[in-house]
Amino acid sequence: MWLAKNTAGKRKESTEYSGNAPVSSICARSGEHFAVGACEYRRLPHCAPYGIYTRPAQGEDLMILSAQSGEVCLGVVSQQQEELLPGEILLRSSGGASIRLCNDGTILLNGKKVE
Repeated sequence: MWLAKNTAGKRKESTEYSGNAPVSSICARSGEHFAVGACEYRRLPHCAPYGIYTRPAQGEDLMILSAQSGEVCLGVVSQQQEELLPGEILLRSSGGASIRLCNDGTILLNGKKVE
């Protein structure tokens, strides 16, 4: 929240690459996971909550943070899920499987209520 408030309206014009956000790709020969955008990123560490491990699907837009110590992938730029209420959580795989944690304590597994 602090970052959003303190950077709002302070966007600098850049003379560097101004294309799309880096996108996730798969190297056909080795299967190595890498991202391409303004430059090519390999062996990027990923940030996620403890116990959650992901590998972005090919072609997904990534958010990459550059720092003095190097770059880190903060995650995939996701589309807003209109069906979610504030405070709810939705986990969805690229294959379509999903788990939704609802505000009323209900758990939906692939859209069906878990009893």
